[in-house]
Amino acid sequence: MNKIVASNVFARSKQLCRFLRFVVEETLHGNAEAVKESLIGTVVFQRGELFNPGIDPIVRVQARRLRAKLEEYYAAEGQHDALVIRLKTGSYSPSFESRVFVESKPVSSSADTLAEIQQSIVACEHALNINGAGAGMQYNGTGATNAALESDETGATMARVNEILLRVLDLTRRVAETPAVRVAASEAFPGN
Repeated sequence: MNKIVASNVFARSKQLCRFLRFVVEETLHGNAEAVKESLIGTVVFQRGELFNPGIDPIVRVQARRLRAKLEEYYAAEGQHDALVIRLKTGSYSPSFESRVFVESKPVSSSADTLAEIQQSIVACEHALNINGAGAGMQYNGTGATNAALESDETGATMARVNEILLRVLDLTRRVAETPAVRVAASEAFPGN
């Protein structure tokens, strides 16, 4: 949050910085349900205890500005932030989203890309233990069970699998965009 309020996007928006800090801190302290328009008007915008949100739209107006500024920040300075703070329309409690960045490198050939996809699939199979023994996903005839659920490694394993799957999707997309694949697809599926 400190990075956001120190950014160029928020540099001249002290009220929006106070607004963001207040809603984030209250949410992180477990008070998300208490973050209401009247409380924000009283505390953040210092409208006094007689603040009436039905008459004074300051909170709604500033919330709309804050949403726009957050979008602007994440489109520019915050585009590589691992954590995204969102203030959804109709709510003053922020949500927090984590982003995973997949390294993208140029593809030298379709064969190289297919080899990378196969390696990624093998890595997923290994991580989930689809074709071997050890901890991970195992099929017992009645459904998938996860022996690793009992260990602390499950979260790390699933994060790694997610990263691998995102890589496979990226590589698959890039293969699909190569001229050779387009020609083959148009020949295999004429009229599409």
